[in-house]
Amino acid sequence: MKVLLDEWNPQKVQSYNFNISMSRSGARVSVLDRGGAGGGTSREPKHPVTECLPASLCSWNYRIQGLRVGPVSVEYNWFTEQGHIQFPAAAYTVRKHGLMSGRWTLEQGGSQIVADAQKPSALFRSFEVRGEGGAFTLKAETPFTRTFVLIVGDQIMGRIRPVHAFTRRAVLECGDSLPEELQVFAFWLVGLLWKRAAESNNNAGSGAAPAGG
Repeated sequence: MKVLLDEWNPQKVQSYNFNISMSRSGARVSVLDRGGAGGGTSREPKHPVTECLPASLCSWNYRIQGLRVGPVSVEYNWFTEQGHIQFPAAAYTVRKHGLMSGRWTLEQGGSQIVADAQKPSALFRSFEVRGEGGAFTLKAETPFTRTFVLIVGDQIMGRIRPVHAFTRRAVLECGDSLPEELQVFAFWLVGLLWKRAAESNNNAGSGAAPAGG
């Protein structure tokens, strides 16, 4: 007889398949396998942790430390949902294609598109990201969390999350399967949604409308 048991974990729900065999001496329980988070994706491998530190206490700009290429700076423009990413050996621009658009591109040299991110719906916190070296879905892990996961097929390949609920400090957990340029672009997109949410909360009751996309 097989039994499915869900175990609560602060990060995710794990599913276990058990085999229960009965004999005169009693019942014997053995674990057959362990499923993925919520049964929707397979188990994710362990990934190195990269620090993402705000430039200052109230800043949405970040300095990312721990990447193989060295420290990287992530910046957001004041009045547009665009910005810049500075690697040690290359500078990139993040451009939004229209005020109400749900498309962003990571560009080098003002014209070369390195990666493209499409937000399918303004109602959901998710992106479809494609670039040199990979394609993945970037989405909120649950409707009520600031943690985002990078998914390729049914495999979680990385995670972007705040250190705790009351800080802008964050970590990027991702392996070598995705280029670091795409990982940082994913962090820029997540930071944009965090920034949107904070500004929306600050403007609550003022009648200001959030940006589109």
